[in-house]
Amino acid sequence: MSVPLKHRGDNLRVKKILTREGFTLFKSIPIIKMIAWTKLLLASILGSPLYILSKLIPKSDNIWVFGSTDGKFIDNSKYLYLYTKVHYPHIHTIWISKDIATSTQLRKKGINAYYEFSLLGMLYSMRAKYVFVSSHIPNDVNPYTIGNSKIVQLWHGVPLKVIEWDRFPRVKETLMYKLVKFFDKKIFSLFSYDYLLVPSIRLIEIFKRAFDIPEDSRLIIAGYPRNQAFLTPRAFKDQDKDEHITRIEKKISEYSAAIFYLPTFREAYEFNPFSKKYKFDKLMELLKEQNILLLIKPHPRDTNLIRYLKKLKNQEDHVLVLSPYIDIYPLLTKCSILITDYSSIFFDFMLTRKPIIFAAFDLDEYLSKDRGTYFEYTQIVPGPVTKDWVEVREHVEKYILTKTKTYVPKIDRILIKTLQLDQVFCKNASSKIIKQVIRHELNPKSQSVKQRE
Repeated sequence: MSVPLKHRGDNLRVKKILTREGFTLFKSIPIIKMIAWTKLLLASILGSPLYILSKLIPKSDNIWVFGSTDGKFIDNSKYLYLYTKVHYPHIHTIWISKDIATSTQLRKKGINAYYEFSLLGMLYSMRAKYVFVSSHIPNDVNPYTIGNSKIVQLWHGVPLKVIEWDRFPRVKETLMYKLVKFFDKKIFSLFSYDYLLVPSIRLIEIFKRAFDIPEDSRLIIAGYPRNQAFLTPRAFKDQDKDEHITRIEKKISEYSAAIFYLPTFREAYEFNPFSKKYKFDKLMELLKEQNILLLIKPHPRDTNLIRYLKKLKNQEDHVLVLSPYIDIYPLLTKCSILITDYSSIFFDFMLTRKPIIFAAFDLDEYLSKDRGTYFEYTQIVPGPVTKDWVEVREHVEKYILTKTKTYVPKIDRILIKTLQLDQVFCKNASSKIIKQVIRHELNPKSQSVKQRE
């Protein structure tokens, strides 16, 4: 069984990805990233007066701010918000959105949501002692209003793909990085976190290196709150009753089975899994024959696939195209099979003990041109790796018609032996996170924050 890089004695796989062909990948991607980082840095400098002001405002232990990718109400931040709201009612939980429409819609559902530059949004952010994010600070919350707040990075997946600074190790040697690192949390807030959630002890070294956090004392070891959506949904006391999710559940009930296709994005090249050469029509035949619904959710960053799926949407009775930002975690229990490629969603889905098919049609190209992986791909995936939709169909037939469970032992082996990530570890994730943060930060002289049992 493949193990993380830290157990191989060297970052061989990461180095291989970055040194291939004379650092061609390093040269092509970081230039684009450096331009983006430079723009972000300039914006942060312009916003530094507001940030410095926020550092002067006293923080309240009972105001906690949450945000996630592009301000959408999704991912680990969402479920930690909901859990905190139920089990710590004296905590004033605030959700920060990136647009007025989203905040207005969330408030109608009883969520304390505010636009990041609204007066209340900025005031709450400036007063918050804790800020929880699932992606990156500028993407999730207002980076100019959280001076001296304790920032907790929850992240959004067990990393299969190489993430964060592991992608560009040489950037750490640049003057730009050293300057940003020096001024980060002094005159702006970009990527320095006080605490980092690590979902398994087996992943500690990967996360520390990727996020450039050397101190063990800043790590929180717990599962992901989002997995509680299907493991322990009662923890949220039906707070997240979404009409859209209810409609999807009703549609799923009209079919004999539901299959999810959740691909990730390609950063270094374009890829269309629905190209004719992959023979998607063969899978469509099976969907119609067996009355199966295929739900497709593209990655928010895969703009090419999103455009293509707009053409496919509503053209097939057995295909339902979902929004890139929909929260699919409440629906995972309705899913009979997951189809994915290199998305970390499969680590979460393994907790359901249901079959997973890997539509890695471009595996060789992905491993040679894109980010690379922390694990040997064919060893860490718990299901068949396919080269086209014809092979996907064969495995769907096997799982749906014969109901075989030959895949379960490998799922258990990966979850328990390789990752030490099982249902027991994940069920109380939110509680563990809150207790560890409080234990790190609580002043012994102040009143203890007690959980309502």
